[in-house]
Amino acid sequence: MDILSEQDYVIIDTFLDDALYGTLRNFLLEKIDVFDQAVIGTLNQHVIKQRIRGARTYWLNKNGDSALHYFWQLLEETKFIVNRYCYLSLSGKAFHLAHDPSGGHYVRHLNQFVGRNNRTISMVIYLNEDWQPAHGGQLEILDNNKQLK
Repeated sequence: MDILSEQDYVIIDTFLDDALYGTLRNFLLEKIDVFDQAVIGTLNQHVIKQRIRGARTYWLNKNGDSALHYFWQLLEETKFIVNRYCYLSLSGKAFHLAHDPSGGHYVRHLNQFVGRNNRTISMVIYLNEDWQPAHGGQLEILDNNKQLK
């Protein structure tokens, strides 16, 4: 947690063990046919703008997606640790699976809704098998001066 507090992000290559990675990846592949076109915005302001975000998404539901029991358990443990050691009071959470088709994109953005400041932690978990940097799609994190970290 020290790294997260000091540099505002942390990369944890071992966050998921192999079994949970497989469970999540298989779940994604089983659900991919029911993914919806990704939207931007919040609440009643959802808008599809493929020039900004070309992915298809599936919003996870703790009660409905019970096959992900161990994932939900890991998220609860993570929330507890982050709250304790970063002195936060995280309560709610929302997670989705996203699939970008070949050539897909997501325009550089602030991971926060306009006019709101309630999103304090964002988590990205890649489920790509055998991904290489030459494939593209790297996450870029910018500092407050919009410089790459």
